[in-house]
Amino acid sequence: MTIKRIHTLDYTNELSKDDFTVYPKLRGNIEPFASQAKDGNVYIGLKDNLELTGEQLWLSQDLFYLLQFFDGSHSCLEIRSEYMKKFGKILYENRLHEFINILDKAFLLENFKYSKKLEQLRTEYRKLPYRQMVCAGSSYPNDPVNLADRFDQLIESVKSNGILINHNLKNINAIIAPHIDIRLGGSTFAHSYYHLLHSKPVDLFVILGIGHSGIDNLFALTDKDFNTPFGVVQTDTNLVNEINNRCDIDFLSEELVHRDEHSIEFQTLFLKHFFKNFKILPILCSFNHSVFNASTKKQTAIFRSFTDSVKSVLSEFSGNVCFIASVDLAHVGLKYGDPEKPDHVYLANVERNDREILNSLADFDQTKFQKIISSNDDKYHICGYSALTTLMELLSPAKGFLLDYNYAVMDENKSTVTFASMIFG
Repeated sequence: MTIKRIHTLDYTNELSKDDFTVYPKLRGNIEPFASQAKDGNVYIGLKDNLELTGEQLWLSQDLFYLLQFFDGSHSCLEIRSEYMKKFGKILYENRLHEFINILDKAFLLENFKYSKKLEQLRTEYRKLPYRQMVCAGSSYPNDPVNLADRFDQLIESVKSNGILINHNLKNINAIIAPHIDIRLGGSTFAHSYYHLLHSKPVDLFVILGIGHSGIDNLFALTDKDFNTPFGVVQTDTNLVNEINNRCDIDFLSEELVHRDEHSIEFQTLFLKHFFKNFKILPILCSFNHSVFNASTKKQTAIFRSFTDSVKSVLSEFSGNVCFIASVDLAHVGLKYGDPEKPDHVYLANVERNDREILNSLADFDQTKFQKIISSNDDKYHICGYSALTTLMELLSPAKGFLLDYNYAVMDENKSTVTFASMIFG
């Protein structure tokens, strides 16, 4: 039983007196991923999407197994019993206590300490004049001249080598673009934006991003403008507030997820470089296909409440609106929780599933789209599901055109992400 840490942390083995030490509860916004070490063993990393510390925790598979029982309803004694049932050996009390304290120090448990830290971050975020750039200098150059050159080159490449829709489509109402690192998917981004450049002027871009860290209320709004190397992209705060005011739930209450989320940030870069005189409506989406199950009526009601409010407010908007679904498709391999590396046969099945999804979107067939996802229980981890579902709910029926389909290998274990670009009109 091991806990691997990239950095040595000054943790103690002493439990505090909070209830979580008796009935520990893992908080949300944590993303597990697997990686194979040089010794051949597979370890599970816990990625804190809120980045409350700079540390990365790696767990042996037996400790990762225990996390399912960190739900606030299992006592430490019961957790140790579950370990014995599974592995046939004793998990000593001091080792479990050490594990709990490590999670606590990393703000990974739902308790007062975590809540206090989260409130501190929310207060700091509200004081910012705009939403800061997160990926500048890594996923894209923070120098505007270099970034502009890169984007212009991407557009020129599409003109020379891309699929160009030859039907005089001048009324593009929506696009699908990736949110993968621009260094990996820049060409696919450019396909959508090249065609958007030749469409009608747009006054409002409704950007449907993915809240990778999870959102309790399915959607998160923010009224902050977005900073980019090209300058600030303005958010239509009146629309944000009007949408929120027409709902019983405060969809601004979780706006902190916007702070470190790249899926909207990447789209604002292209918009600010290529377009003028526009505003954005930034919406992060985060839910899976179970949202429409009979057992999740509360979530279904939240979805309907929010999308009905958006449709109502946009119906009163006098300018031209274009939706942007900032999505990736399949995520397969050890990095994304699969038990094995994907081989060429598995990847062929992934592409087949992706293309079925893209065809359903092109035909604007919502029933078929949902059936594809639910039929295999989202086996291939379609990252863009929530934003694509929201797009089809908000957009009037339109014909879709696939422009580009691609993939990127993310690590030495051939973990793979797929993505595409489409336009609707």
